[in-house]
Amino acid sequence: MAKTNLERKAEQSIKERTLVMVRRLPAAPKQVFQAWTDQSELVKWMGPKDMIIPEASTEPREGGAYRIVMRGADRKDLTVSGQYCEMRPARRLVMTWAWEEEGGHGPVTCITMELRAAGKATEMRFHHALFADKQGRDNHHAGWRSIFDKLAVYLRTQRLN
Repeated sequence: MAKTNLERKAEQSIKERTLVMVRRLPAAPKQVFQAWTDQSELVKWMGPKDMIIPEASTEPREGGAYRIVMRGADRKDLTVSGQYCEMRPARRLVMTWAWEEEGGHGPVTCITMELRAAGKATEMRFHHALFADKQGRDNHHAGWRSIFDKLAVYLRTQRLN
């Protein structure tokens, strides 16, 4: 059966508010998964370029919470937190993502990562949905690209040590 205009518009809206990225990372899936869930590792790479992580906490289990404080060169903090919804070590990680704002949280989005061995590397399929609008998606695209660059450098450095 053919889709209606309303169904096509809804699909387009979802697509415009969803970020999908694929990245090849220089480590085994187990190491990539650990980098995302172990707070002692997370603080070493998370955050876009020129940001540090002065504080992070993770409770890596389904239903567990995480919280990450990112500090920019301007000394302003941005804090994101969420909950782990699904954890399949070295294969799949699903978690909510919400920026903390004065008086509560901003909109809650969902991140799904699929990890697949690719030789001595890992292919990470990253899916972040549903942003309030296309601009929110595009803003996060630049941030995630920078974060994944830092993750790749971190994993490469860890493998060399």
